[in-house]
Amino acid sequence: MSKKFMRKLSKGGVTDLTALKALGIVLVLIGHAPGLGSLVYKVIYAFHMPLFFFISGYYLSDKRLGNNTIDFLKDVGVKLFIPYLIFYLISYVYMWLRAEYMGVDQVPFFLPLLVSNSEILASINVTLWFFPALILARIIYFYLYRYCPNDFVVLIVTLILFLILFFCGWASLPWCLELSLLASFYLSVGRLFQYIKPMSFFSGIPLVVVGFLAVLVFEPKSDFRSLNFSMGLVFFVPVSLAFLSGLFFIFSGAFKNKAIEFLADNSLIIFPTHILVYSALTGGVEILDFDDLVVAGWLLGCSYLVVTLLLSPFIVRTFRYVLPRY
Repeated sequence: MSKKFMRKLSKGGVTDLTALKALGIVLVLIGHAPGLGSLVYKVIYAFHMPLFFFISGYYLSDKRLGNNTIDFLKDVGVKLFIPYLIFYLISYVYMWLRAEYMGVDQVPFFLPLLVSNSEILASINVTLWFFPALILARIIYFYLYRYCPNDFVVLIVTLILFLILFFCGWASLPWCLELSLLASFYLSVGRLFQYIKPMSFFSGIPLVVVGFLAVLVFEPKSDFRSLNFSMGLVFFVPVSLAFLSGLFFIFSGAFKNKAIEFLADNSLIIFPTHILVYSALTGGVEILDFDDLVVAGWLLGCSYLVVTLLLSPFIVRTFRYVLPRY
């Protein structure tokens, strides 16, 4: 797939995916809400984390990739590492106070910060793995693209490197390296969609239906963070790509308002803080299993979603004092 045969439509996204990004953060909130029924989670987890890396790749321009190493790393540091550090510190303090209150041991302070293993980070804030994964995914893509400026080749290389690690059983690597390679693959897919002209709303519906039917029939249990795919990568990757492709066409240039723009613009803040909101609402107590009480589960889950969304403007305003505009 050389540029001789394919013409890039844009240097960093030819259409507005604001509505799709807003949908992504809402799916994250729903995916962490309790008691909504197993099918809901299976559908969401089949594609919702690849969606964020896909969008990140779609908006990653040739100009940014053409920066020198220092400028590129500075950009990644300001937009991703500083937020990660801030959210890590806040989450650690909160979880330490809760651990003291509940009389349980907390992991050492510097271990998760330096190692950033996804399992270790889960004891502080389960969403924090996303930051090191995206940081490394961008850096990996940057260096691969620098030595081979061909989007399709980079996609193949990142997939091969991930498969080597995955099938060799090298999981839980420092700084979520194994997750970063898979994230870089989906970032590469997003970059390839810069070559694709968005089609009509209806052209994406069949792809989403295919993905939904695959989940409905096979009922996979997928977890991007732990790389746990009950139906295997052979199932997860095609199904997630079907969802991503369909949603791309459905939401390309979709209607947006101030609420949608707010969710999209501040997803990086809402993403790690909603876990703290859920924890504060429950007082650190494990939520009961509502699988047999579907109505009660939806009421509880939706109440968490609504509370988080209502608190989001206050959370965002607070963090705007210490976070750079990204």
